[in-house]
Amino acid sequence: MGVWKAGSGPSSSSLQVIRREGAAPPWEVLVAQVLPGASPFCAAPRSGARGWETSEDCRFSQALPMASETACHPLRKRPCRMQVFRIWDINQKTFYLRNNQLVAGYLQGSNTKLEEKLDVVPIEPHAVFLGIHGGKLCLSCVKSGDETRLQLEAVNITDLSRNKDQDKRFTFILSDSGPTTSFESAACPGWFLCTALEADRPVSLTNTPKEDWMVTKFYFQKD
Repeated sequence: MGVWKAGSGPSSSSLQVIRREGAAPPWEVLVAQVLPGASPFCAAPRSGARGWETSEDCRFSQALPMASETACHPLRKRPCRMQVFRIWDINQKTFYLRNNQLVAGYLQGSNTKLEEKLDVVPIEPHAVFLGIHGGKLCLSCVKSGDETRLQLEAVNITDLSRNKDQDKRFTFILSDSGPTTSFESAACPGWFLCTALEADRPVSLTNTPKEDWMVTKFYFQKD
């Protein structure tokens, strides 16, 4: 079965470089193309399985809701620290940047240094903010008309809050299935982070996660 082109059909969306009207340069948005392709993640549902620091840093795997502003510091402990995770899909493709787009491919030899790891801030049980480049570029899900697309936005991940409606687009819900994890957008329910079957194609979002040409399950482990 052929691979759809970015932006074609309801199951994919494409990213572009955009700038918010009237916004200062720090709010410039880098958009990543969305193509059909899903990827599996590795993470267990219980405390410590992903390598979260679960004592004073955060109780990420607890099933109970947290009432504090960031939900990362229950019992008024210090806030969660940003943590770095490796991510690769079930076909062993890792993430890297190409022309300001987040892509998934097979990096070998000297190219392995191009691998992008995810900066992660848990905000409530099974919900996270995701970023790259030290949390300075954050993944978001944006709807524009009938199009739903993945974006990389130049915002600091530590400045985001789960209590701000405008930051909901940065929130992803983690679902575990055995050793893999899927990432669903909180702002666009039913849309999942995905990769294409072909290598070196943009990381994207899909609303048909069970289709064969999409990879929505990833291995997700603390670096």
